[in-house]
Amino acid sequence: MRRYYAVSSTDHSLWVGTSDGAAYTSDGGESWSILRVDLPLQGGNIYQPDAPNTDTYAYPNPFSPTQHGVVRIKFESTAPGPATIQIYDFGMNHVKTIEVSTSGQGSYEATWDGQTDNGRFVANGTYFYRVNTPTGSADGKILLLD
Repeated sequence: MRRYYAVSSTDHSLWVGTSDGAAYTSDGGESWSILRVDLPLQGGNIYQPDAPNTDTYAYPNPFSPTQHGVVRIKFESTAPGPATIQIYDFGMNHVKTIEVSTSGQGSYEATWDGQTDNGRFVANGTYFYRVNTPTGSADGKILLLD
């Protein structure tokens, strides 16, 4: 379920603020694009010039499956090939495996809807994830509050 927070228009576009980012159309609603968080992993951005480098991050964080739908996990790969994201609960019990195809060097994003591999929603709490790419791994955490 997506929530809509604001609507605005210009002479050429319609903008809708959603729980997933800012959606906009310039052709009367025939096609839509969405602007989401896209902060660099290399640190430093327009909001925090001294931000440190990171290997991965998840947003929104804290995450609510009911309110946000999915949490996005951003990471980089330096070589083509399969990448996997393993999600674990606080007790390090395996919860979910997400597979991502990478086509070369660059930033990638995967989503998790708060469900296990068996399709059950997980409980509120802290979840850890590991991104495995052809050239290495990176770890992160997600706080799930529904």
